[in-house]
Amino acid sequence: MSLRTGLLVSCLALAGHAHADVVNGGFETGTLAGWYSSGTTAIASATPYTPLAGLSSALVVAMSQAPVPPYSCSTDVWNIACPQPLPFASSDIGSMTYTGYNGGGANNLFRFGGFIGQDVTVQAGDTVRWSWSLFGEAAGGSIDGARFYATNGNIESVINASANLRSYQFAAPGLWSLYLGAYQSEDSYLYSAVLIDSVGISAIPESSSLVLMSLGLLPLIGLRRLRRAHGAGG
Repeated sequence: MSLRTGLLVSCLALAGHAHADVVNGGFETGTLAGWYSSGTTAIASATPYTPLAGLSSALVVAMSQAPVPPYSCSTDVWNIACPQPLPFASSDIGSMTYTGYNGGGANNLFRFGGFIGQDVTVQAGDTVRWSWSLFGEAAGGSIDGARFYATNGNIESVINASANLRSYQFAAPGLWSLYLGAYQSEDSYLYSAVLIDSVGISAIPESSSLVLMSLGLLPLIGLRRLRRAHGAGG
């Protein structure tokens, strides 16, 4: 390995910083492993809930409190009275650190609905990104829909799917609880659902790493200038 290559490799290695990424953020395990789940959740792998990426996506369904009407299976949008198209099940992961923060937290934000959640440790400036798609009443632009919620027990941030945002930058380092899910009001015989996929955290380089990288590149810059000067003089 040449000196130039060695310096470049070292600088690139220093440019990042250690952080805990989201576990099973693409749901390609075919399960909700690593996620806490509340309400009606499942893994979607076929129509009518076609995965957003890869072979699997997470599905959260929110249902109103009204009883299921005596309709036929073709009109039973909840698929409760009829055989369910997907195996709805709990992930069996322990509750989140800040699930009930501020007297309500996720339990209130996703009322009559459900969510998946995960605790992550981040640095200030890190960004979490995700993709999602809405179904049922949520897709119609009503007051019901899907939300992203993040809190560290001090800061709370809520992003509604209607805002068409798919990222959130953390303002403070440390432990955060992240939630994605659907919510529903008491509307009769209606439902909301959201497909979730590609949840991951991208880190920004630490300032100290940037300094070290710059220092590592200085010899390369000096060497290039020296060669140019030598070539001009020759």
